[in-house]
Amino acid sequence: MKSIRVKLIVLLLTFALVPLIITNWKSISENREILKEEIQKELIHVARLKQSALEAHLNMIAHSARSLAAVTSVISFLEQPYPESGDNRDYNSAYDVILQV
Repeated sequence: MKSIRVKLIVLLLTFALVPLIITNWKSISENREILKEEIQKELIHVARLKQSALEAHLNMIAHSARSLAAVTSVISFLEQPYPESGDNRDYNSAYDVILQV
């Protein structure tokens, strides 16, 4: 009698648990794919934000370089040959003028 009771319980548990396991497995797989897609979208969004920030920074540097290139003291400083001797007073004074701009 006990053996039939145990077999019946095992059989009913099997019928109850197998569909539950299959349903949960499918749900986990679908959720994994959804999360994967969401993470990829978020990474693409972050990459685009970083790209636009980098482009803005490079544009600012280019603008600064163009502005410096138009300053006459920078032009005259760059046209001077670097002194071979140890006396760099003129070179240093031109450098100080550039720093003040």
